[in-house]
Amino acid sequence: MQIIDDHKKFDRLDIINAVYTAIHPMKNTYDEDMALGLFIDCMAAIDSGIGIFFAFFNEEKNCVANAFVFRAEESPLGAPHLHIFSVPIKYQRSGYGKLCLNYLLPNLDKTGNVSSECSQDTLNFFINSGFSIKQNADHNNFIKIHYGNQPEKSCFLRPKLLPEGYLKYEKEFNDHLIFLKNKHEHEHEKNTDHKQH
Repeated sequence: MQIIDDHKKFDRLDIINAVYTAIHPMKNTYDEDMALGLFIDCMAAIDSGIGIFFAFFNEEKNCVANAFVFRAEESPLGAPHLHIFSVPIKYQRSGYGKLCLNYLLPNLDKTGNVSSECSQDTLNFFINSGFSIKQNADHNNFIKIHYGNQPEKSCFLRPKLLPEGYLKYEKEFNDHLIFLKNKHEHEHEKNTDHKQH
């Protein structure tokens, strides 16, 4: 298993694609506005140095899981926050998710505490990976969960953006959607031409 947690090893388009790809498996849980919000959170945190993006690769160099973590506040109640953890659909139920979490969680914080949120659909996965429920579902159906023996440790850093900052990341998100759409159409045309010959 290879883990990359240094965004400086990628160019901007690679980072945008990685963050979008991490969000994509959760499209049944989030609507488009929430997906955009997740994207903005992650990109702004990476740019400001308060977030870490992890990509996990198997022996065949295929990405089998992605994670995004907000750094802990420097306070007695500080703990990292696992904002995104996703496994591409083709690798779900293969053991990669638990393997990657087992590596990630003990290495995020010296006290061994990590906060997160999940949906009802993914709750069992996180419970089986050592999380416990901190607070039942809110109005968005998110369940607050915690890893470690100090659930009060849940304060983490979040990016603070001016309106122009939101517009910058929204443009990157929309440009990437157009890029993916054009890429898909090009591949479809190429496959159609190939079949005709």
